[in-house]
Amino acid sequence: MTELNIIIDNLYIYVLVFVRFAVLIGFNPIITRKGVPAMARTGIVFFATLLLAPLVPVPAHMDTADLALGIAAEIIVGLFLGYIFNIFFYMLAYVGDILDMQFGLSMAKVMDPGTGVQSAFTGNLINLVYMAYFFVTNSHLVLIKLVIDSYDLIPAGAANINVQAAAGFGIDIFISVFSLAVRLAFPFVATEFVLEMGMGILMKLIPQIHVFVINMQFKILLAITMLFVLAAPITVFVENYIIVMFDNLEEALNVLVS
Repeated sequence: MTELNIIIDNLYIYVLVFVRFAVLIGFNPIITRKGVPAMARTGIVFFATLLLAPLVPVPAHMDTADLALGIAAEIIVGLFLGYIFNIFFYMLAYVGDILDMQFGLSMAKVMDPGTGVQSAFTGNLINLVYMAYFFVTNSHLVLIKLVIDSYDLIPAGAANINVQAAAGFGIDIFISVFSLAVRLAFPFVATEFVLEMGMGILMKLIPQIHVFVINMQFKILLAITMLFVLAAPITVFVENYIIVMFDNLEEALNVLVS
């Protein structure tokens, strides 16, 4: 009977590890893009479980109720980490929407084949830079290591999750990421504001000019110029943005067990 209990406990470990990885991968906006086959995502979770489960400490004997609570805890951990990852990813798309609205490109949305929805041109561009840096800097490996290290703070099947602290941290992280997005959009919005002031002054000085006709051309030209001039600062921002994201993911794990 003891040997049977050991076998069952080890099987439970594989189930719990699989759930945490599956939920995190399932809510990862990069890996869940349509260009990534479902079989590939399933394979990542499956092989990660096979490699990691033997390294995870086996908890005390668990009955069916303990397993259900453990699975619920694993889902919460995976969802919380995925929530933070999604905030950082989609906030860049929101910045793109703001910029396109400022430069008159809000009607020129393109279909994103990765998500199957229409998205802003500038948002797509920034997200492509984000994804490129994510893989070039081996951040995908850092994410896997983060999940592995999470078992030191939150053992498999641990039911002592501080949901209230996690909810507060989730709101704080949204505000923090939103402030970062505003910083990224500010140079473009400020430049557009100056252009609008210039157009207003020009219309007062030369009433005969068709300011509404030339305003659109100036907006698009200014948008292209700003993207070209600020290309290097944007890439530096995205690189630091990813670092901040992983710092917050690590802090999130501490909050869950606080």
